[in-house]
Formats: sequence, structure tokens, C-alpha cells
Amino acid sequence: MSFTGKQQWELRREYVKIERDVDIPEGLFSMEVPEGYEAKNTKETATLLELGSPNMGGYGDDRCELSHGGALSFTISDGSVIWGWNSIDRKSEKPQEEFFEGLEFGGPLPKLPIEFNALKPAGEPKDTTYTGYHLAYTRKADRFTEWAVYVPDGTPPENVKQFGYHMLYVFNLEHEPRLKINLPVPYGLLIETKEDFDKWVLGAMAALSDDGKAPENVTYESVLQLTKQIRESLAQ
Repeated sequence: MSFTGKQQWELRREYVKIERDVDIPEGLFSMEVPEGYEAKNTKETATLLELGSPNMGGYGDDRCELSHGGALSFTISDGSVIWGWNSIDRKSEKPQEEFFEGLEFGGPLPKLPIEFNALKPAGEPKDTTYTGYHLAYTRKADRFTEWAVYVPDGTPPENVKQFGYHMLYVFNLEHEPRLKINLPVPYGLLIETKEDFDKWVLGAMAALSDDGKAPENVTYESVLQLTKQIRESLAQ
């Protein structure tokens, strides 16, 4: 049915012809830049939206120009969460790479303009806090992604598998911007084995790296050992 614009509806029939096993013409999906245009990136340097920033946000005033986003998230079998995120202030004169200098595996997160320092269960109860610790960072073109592990200080609620997490954040700026961020973090893939970790976590890190490689110091065993040490320290 379609509306004719004269207070009347008319019945229409449309047919679509579907063919299978059709040879695709050569050059149909060519990546060549048309004459008169200039390429701004390549397949190697283009940011992967599905991995790099499924959730994006931004804010600007006379003192800052902020943007932020999140990459894939993963929940480990011990309840900890691995999540990649980014933030940038385009009015800052400090190069992005300087934020990541001197960081240590399992140490504090980089003091980026927006620091996603903790997570909370999105469902009830919300009395568990997941504190963030630095694992590694990756760079894809001009996008730096912080990969952090968030370790819960208690037993995560069962419904976290359904509702995921809410992130907490702080501003590392000289002023408090009028920005309220609501960036949901999914429960994501459950990582139960080294094979899962290598395929999904390291695969995501590699996809957001210019060289297509994940950081060498991040392994399934090293992350589990780190989260165990943190949980033991929280219990003391």
C-alpha cells in the first residue's frame, strides 16, 4: 500500500528478481579514487568503526574540544572486564603519545582528558565497583586506544550478563566541562580459555594497531595473574 497524496491509498505490487551464482563484474568494488578526488586514508589506516568506536560522543566549549569512544569489551571467567576506550581534547597542545609514556602493566590508567576509571553493573544490585588498571594501548592512524582491565571488588551480580556495565569517569582538565557521559559497556564475549583470549582480545587489539599486532606483554596468563593479585589485595 502507498499513499497517493490525495487522501487515498493504492495497492502496489513490486517484484524483485533474485539470481544466484552470478559472476561479479571485475572492478565493481574497486578502491581506486575517482579522478578529481583525493584519498584521505587507506584500508590499512582507516579506523574500524565496529571495533574502534561503536559509541562516540563529543563536547566543545571555549577551553576544550572533547571526543571519546569505546571499543569492544570482554568479560573474563573470573568476572573481570577488559575494555578498550579513547578520549582526546583537540584543543590540547599535548601530543596523544605523551599520555601513554611511562605506563606500567597493571598500573594506573593514562590521564587522558576523559578517564574511564571504573565500571558499575548496569542492573541491580550496583554495590560492586570494577576499578580500572592499565594493560596496554594501541594506535591506529591518529586513534590511540587504551586497553584496561576492570577488576570487581566483590561478586558480580548474575544479571550483569544481560545488562552489562555503566562506566564511571573523571575529567583530567583544568575546568569541569558541562558534559554528562552515558557510554554503556556491554558484557561482551565471555573469555574462558587462552584460545578465546588469543582469538578475540588479542585479535581486537591487533585490528586497532597500525602494524596489525597485539602488544606482546598482554597474555591470557599475565592478565589472570594480575587480576588475581588485585583481588587478593582488595581482600586484605
